[in-house]
Amino acid sequence: MPTTVDSLYEQLFPLTTVMKQRFVENFSGNTLDTDRWGTQTSTGGTYTMKNEVDGGFEIATGTANNHAASIGFAPTSTSGNPYNTPRQYSHTGSVIIFVQKWTSHVGSTSASTSGLHAERRGDNAGANGCAAMASLWNNNFLLRTCDGSQNQSNTDTTMTKDNVLHSYKIELTSSYAGESIDGALQLSHTTNLPEAKMSPVFGLQNHSNQGASSFILNYVEAYNT
Repeated sequence: MPTTVDSLYEQLFPLTTVMKQRFVENFSGNTLDTDRWGTQTSTGGTYTMKNEVDGGFEIATGTANNHAASIGFAPTSTSGNPYNTPRQYSHTGSVIIFVQKWTSHVGSTSASTSGLHAERRGDNAGANGCAAMASLWNNNFLLRTCDGSQNQSNTDTTMTKDNVLHSYKIELTSSYAGESIDGALQLSHTTNLPEAKMSPVFGLQNHSNQGASSFILNYVEAYNT
């Protein structure tokens, strides 16, 4: 029989180690936890808890060009790209894991942010970011990093965009950013890495009038390594 201990931490780690910052969100309940997340919405964006199997939380844009919607660690707003507070995940040693399903993206999504960023934004631009992305400009899912001077680099995964639930893992070190999908390492990316701490951000930006862009999240976990 296993030894019974008084805390979950003792079950997972030796007490000689210091517990590091860890964030877990499973999007349970009827509404978004606004003690954690703030939304940012241009015209027509919506945020919905899905009452269905594998439900989760759906983020959807409006239908016109540049309509955007996102969540992050910043107060709710309708304009700008506010900085997340706090930004507690290291640009040289952190991991974010999330389970995501695209519900509409073919021919409509200009850019998206699923990962870590210093700013709350849906277009995966700006300074200091590392996030998975789907875009109408790419046939496959990809990883984009943004350094402190807003320089960007993209690397495609080998996985074609689809509308299926996948588990994503992004790991940042001092020398590379790696992305895995469903447990398989897809890429190791080394250019224009972020240069400051970040927080979880999820959002997207629409491209044209071919309908709204949307995805569903049902799990997010982030921690420093």
